[in-house]
Amino acid sequence: MRAESALPSSTPPRAIGIVAGAGPLPSELAGQLQRQGVAVFVVALEGFADERLLAPYPHCTVRLGAVGALLAALRQHHCRDVVLIGPIKRPHWRAMRPDATGALMLARLGKAIWGGDDHLLRAVVKLLEGEGFWVRGAHEFLASHVGDPGQQGRHSPDQQAMADMRQAARINRALAAEDIGQGCVVRKGQVLAVEALEGTDAMLARCQGLVALAGGVEGERAGLLYKSAKHGQDIRVDMPALGPETIRGAAKAGLAGVGYEAGSTLLIAPDETSALADRLGLFLYGLQL
Repeated sequence: MRAESALPSSTPPRAIGIVAGAGPLPSELAGQLQRQGVAVFVVALEGFADERLLAPYPHCTVRLGAVGALLAALRQHHCRDVVLIGPIKRPHWRAMRPDATGALMLARLGKAIWGGDDHLLRAVVKLLEGEGFWVRGAHEFLASHVGDPGQQGRHSPDQQAMADMRQAARINRALAAEDIGQGCVVRKGQVLAVEALEGTDAMLARCQGLVALAGGVEGERAGLLYKSAKHGQDIRVDMPALGPETIRGAAKAGLAGVGYEAGSTLLIAPDETSALADRLGLFLYGLQL
């Protein structure tokens, strides 16, 4: 974190603002910051954030379109640095019910609303920074969650799996210019799936019916999911992540393991993720690019 200048005792301490989408990462971040003695305030996005996980932390809930309420909550709790964390699904604009500030910001976002995720998130960051906030990356505070290079756990990828992983990395790089997702499934040189709007979990579910088409034998584990950041994307707001649900999905799809771009991927509950991969017989491997 940036060093803070001394503040008068009458000035309330600044807190890190967390704008929370779905999944456990927002609560993991809040817990990590509190253990470091850093004040936090969470704005939970209604319909996405798991408020049960966020209950131990100071928080409020706002709907996605209530941008004015979100900004007011962050300012009221003296948040200057803000972390956007946790996936959200882009709703139809009519379902957003924007408040006055939200309507103004939607107008300012313009065509970015209909573009890919990277274009939209860049526009959101620009808007927040224009309101005086500093957008920070979750990885700045969750260093222990950033995936290390090499083998994690007991199982290691064989030569074919390493070739598949490098092929998947090339595919992800090639598709990055089109602002297409962060995941790819490759099995013995065949591309089974590329992540698009559906997200990683749904892509893995789709792969369950594709193994037979790829010449797979029932019960045989082969192939892998590979996750990586899009080249040039702003990882402060869209760093790829994987966790226990990813491992379960890969196992159900008959894959041999999960690979990720080392240093640019967040592991949700890292110890649990690695232990689950061990238990299910999958490798977990960080590819150093």
